[in-house]
Amino acid sequence: VRQPTSILSLKVMDQDLGTSNFRDFDDLLGFLDFRLESLPRNVWVDEWFDLRHPDEHADTIAGCISTSQDTGGGQAGHIRLRFRLHVEDPLDDMFARCLPDPHLGHGYPALDLNVLLSDLSIISSSASVLIAPVNKLREMGYDHITIVWIALLLLIWYPIH
Repeated sequence: VRQPTSILSLKVMDQDLGTSNFRDFDDLLGFLDFRLESLPRNVWVDEWFDLRHPDEHADTIAGCISTSQDTGGGQAGHIRLRFRLHVEDPLDDMFARCLPDPHLGHGYPALDLNVLLSDLSIISSSASVLIAPVNKLREMGYDHITIVWIALLLLIWYPIH
């Protein structure tokens, strides 16, 4: 953890029995966001926590801060966790607090594969227009490459001061 004011976001999913590929059949149960500055250092925590409903989750730090866990709205159930935030040297924690605040997130929309493929096809068609002029320049370069190499070698062997 580089910045104590960061937020640890846990994505909680179930595991359907008999499936080996968790992405295809497992269900998203909810999210759990922890403000790291509020967690005790070097102490085991064993508690029940409220899961935030997937529709209520924000994927940026600013969004997580604005929708705190204690509002009670959008709960998707509870989960029991046992964990410890281990800090070897308390001075490390103090110095980490001197770092600037974390970036508040990108705020970009979720990746849409259809839009990505559409953009790639547009870029591909635009690049195909440039292929003929680039090939012509390459051929012209091959015709004059010997002269360029000789000029470069002369500049290296006999530098002008």
